[in-house]
Amino acid sequence: MSTAANPRRVCVNCRSVVEWDAAAGRLRCQTCGELQAVEAAEDGQILDHDLESALSERKVRGPLGQGTRPIRCETCLAEVELPDEVQATRCEFCRSPLVVPFTASEDHYQPESLIPFAIDRTGAERAFQRWLRGLWLRPRNLRSAASVQTLHGVYIPYWAFGCEVTTRWSADAGYTHYETVRKKTDRGEVTERIAHTRWEPCSGQRHDQYQDHLLCASRGLATELSGDVHRFDTEGLLPYSSEYLLGFSAERYAVGLREAWKQAKSEIADNQVSRCVHDIPGDSQREVRTNHQFQRVRFKHVLLPMWIAAYEYRGKVHRFLVNGQTGEVEGTAPHSAAKIAALALAVVTLLAILFYVFHTDKPRPF
Repeated sequence: MSTAANPRRVCVNCRSVVEWDAAAGRLRCQTCGELQAVEAAEDGQILDHDLESALSERKVRGPLGQGTRPIRCETCLAEVELPDEVQATRCEFCRSPLVVPFTASEDHYQPESLIPFAIDRTGAERAFQRWLRGLWLRPRNLRSAASVQTLHGVYIPYWAFGCEVTTRWSADAGYTHYETVRKKTDRGEVTERIAHTRWEPCSGQRHDQYQDHLLCASRGLATELSGDVHRFDTEGLLPYSSEYLLGFSAERYAVGLREAWKQAKSEIADNQVSRCVHDIPGDSQREVRTNHQFQRVRFKHVLLPMWIAAYEYRGKVHRFLVNGQTGEVEGTAPHSAAKIAALALAVVTLLAILFYVFHTDKPRPF
C-alpha cells in the first residue's frame, strides 16, 4: 500500500513541526498555529481482504512509516512505534522504562485504514477528572492525591472482521403453566402457585451478517479493561496516512491474523447462540444445540485511537483509558477499606433492625 503522506511534514509558513490536532480535526503547527489538511493517500480506499486468500499466502508487510522504530516493553511485551529520535521513554501500558530498542526479526502488518483522534489531550484529562468524581467506595482524598503521570495518545491495532453466518439450531422449548393449590399451615390456610413445564422439541435456522467485528491486536492493553472504551464507530474509518500519527505513538500488531480470526469467530458464534435462544418459542429452553457455517469472511487491519494513562495513588500505579473517538472511559482505582467496612456495618445493622421488626413476637393484649 502506498502512503503519500510525509511523516516528517512541516508547517508551510514557518517550517516548524506539525501535529494532528484532535479538536480541530486537522494538522496544527506547534509554533504558529497554522492549520493544514492531511494529504490523502494515493489509493484513497479502505481495503477489505478475503480471509481465506490471506491465510493461504504470505502477507506483504511493512513499517508504520518512515522515521520510526519499534520498541518492545520487556515487562508487558507491548510493541510500540516511536520516532527515531526518542532514545528513552516509558511504556504507555505498564509504565516500565524503555531504553533498549527492539529489532524485529520479521516485518509486521501495514495498517490500511484508521480512525483519527477526535478527543484531544484536554478532553481526555477532563474525562479522567469526571471519572474520578463518579467513583464509589474509593478513598476520600483520591481526587486530590491521584496524579496522571503521563497521558499518551496511542493508535491501537485492531482486526475488523466481516462475514455471513448461517446457524442451524435445535432445542427443547418449555411452556410453563401454573397450578394454584391450597395448603394448611400453622398460620392458617395459604395458596401457592406451582409451576409445571411442558417440553417440546423444536428447530430452526437463521442467517446473519457481521460488519467490522473488532478484535484488539494489542497485547499491551490490560485484559481487565474491556468495556465500552473498546467500542468504535467504524463508519469513521479513513484511508491510512502516516500524518494522522504525527504527535502520537502507534502500537504494532502483536496478534496475528489466524489467531485473531479464531478468537473473533468464537465471539461471533457466542453472539449467534444468543440470537438463536431468542428465536426459540416458549418461555424457557434447554438442550440448545447450534451449528454455524461462516461464509464470505473478510477483514481489515486498522488503527484506532486511545488515550492511555497511568496514575499513581500512594505508591501504586493504576490504569486509565479514554476512547479517542467517543470519549468513553475505563480504568482501575483503589478501594477504601474504611468505606467498605462502614457499608458492610450499615447493611448488617439494617438487616438486624428488619429482623427485629418482622420476626420479634409482639406483646398480645389481654
